Amino acid sequence: MNIDGLADELLAARDAARLTPLPSRLDGLNLEQGYAVGRALHERLLARGWRGAGRKIGFTNPATWREFGVDAPMWAHMYAQTVRFASRSEYALSLRAMVAPRIEPEVVLKLRAAPSTAGVEAMADCIDWVAIGFEIVDSHFADWRFSGADAVADFGVHAALIIGTPWQLDAADRARLVATLPALKVMLRRGSEVVAEGEGRNALGSPLLALAHLANLLATQPSAPSLTAGEIITTGTLTPLPYVRDGERWTVEVEHAPLGALSIEFREKSAHVSIRREDLGSPAAQSLILALNAELSQLYPEPGANHFRLNADEVAHGRGAFLVARAGAEPVGCGAIRLDGGGAAEIKRMYVVPAARGCGIARAILAELEIEARRLGAIRIVLETGGRQPEALALYASEGFSPVPACGEYVGSPLSVCMAKHIA
Repeated sequence: MNIDGLADELLAARDAARLTPLPSRLDGLNLEQGYAVGRALHERLLARGWRGAGRKIGFTNPATWREFGVDAPMWAHMYAQTVRFASRSEYALSLRAMVAPRIEPEVVLKLRAAPSTAGVEAMADCIDWVAIGFEIVDSHFADWRFSGADAVADFGVHAALIIGTPWQLDAADRARLVATLPALKVMLRRGSEVVAEGEGRNALGSPLLALAHLANLLATQPSAPSLTAGEIITTGTLTPLPYVRDGERWTVEVEHAPLGALSIEFREKSAHVSIRREDLGSPAAQSLILALNAELSQLYPEPGANHFRLNADEVAHGRGAFLVARAGAEPVGCGAIRLDGGGAAEIKRMYVVPAARGCGIARAILAELEIEARRLGAIRIVLETGGRQPEALALYASEGFSPVPACGEYVGSPLSVCMAKHIA
C-alpha cells in the first residue's frame, strides 16, 4: 500500500476542491492503513504551517451508520486554519473550497486537562467549556460513498468547525454535565424551515461518552498523540447531516442547556477588501474606534478594565501605523501597531464591524500589521486582549501568538490576556 501516494492524491483533491478515486480501490484499505494516510496528511499540513487545534470524532451517531456503511466512530485532527469562533453567534462561510459539503450540529468541548480515566464524571472534570457548533464535513469521493477507512484517510471528512458562544464551566457546572449533555435537544433550521431535530444522547449516549471513546481509541493506537489540555473536541452530529449550498442560512437552537443558538450563512466573502494606512484622526478611523470602545465597554464594564489609549504620534511614520480596512468605500475594520521598546511592537485597536465578521478581515489586518512591524525593525509583536473575547483569542493563537506575563500598563489588570509572537 503506497501510503504517501494516497496522501498526495487526497491533498491534491482538497487543494483543487475536486473528487478523487477511493483509496480502497487499491487492494482494499483497512482502518489501520486509513489512519496511516491520515498521519501522512497531518504531517504535510503541519509542514505547510498549519497548527493543530484538537480532534473531531466522526460517526458517533449510530443512526447515520447505515447511510455510510460504517459500524464504529473514528477520529481526525482539526486545525487552527479550520476551527473558527462565531461572532455574536453568527458566522459567514464560503463553500468555494469544498466539493459536497454537509452540516452537522455538534456539542464542542474544550479540555482543561487530559482525560485520565474513562468514566463520564472524570470526563466532565476535564472540560473547560462547552459550546454548540457546526461541523462542515466534505467528502472527496463521489456521492459520499466510501468505507470507514476511506473516510478516515480523507481528513476524517472534516472541512471546518464553527463554534458558538462557549459556556465557561465552574465546578458546579461540571457536576451537572453528566445529566445535562445527553438530555439537551437541538433543532436545525434552514431559513425558517425545521430540517432536523436531535439530542445529546445521539452522540454515543452522551458527548462525554464520545470523549471517553476517543480517549480509549487513542490508547490503542501507538502512533496517535494522546489528548492534551487546550484541545478542542467536537463530538459528532446530533442529527442527520443535510447538504448545504451557497446562499443558505442555517440555525441550530438548543434547549435544556445554556448554549444558546448559532447561525451560519453560506456565501462568498465580502467584496474586495483594501487595507491602507490612514490618519488616526480621520472620520473613518474615529468612527471605527468609537464603535470598538463601545463594544469593549459593554464587555468589560469594570473600572480600569479597558486600555483605550493610542496617540497620533505613536502611529506616525517610523514609529507605527494605523490601518483601515475597507470593503469598497465602506470602512469595515482597523488595527494599529506601535513600537514598544526592546525590539517589540504592540498591536492596538483591532476591530472589525459585526456585519463583516467571519470573512477573514481581522486575519488580513493582522497580516498587514505584522508587515508593518517588520518594516519598523521589530523582532517581536505583543498584544493585549481579554478573556471574554474567545474569537480574538482563537485568532491570535491560530496566527502563532502565545500567552505571556502582563507587562507595562497591563500589570495588575486581572481581565487582560497578553500574548506575543517572535517574527525575527
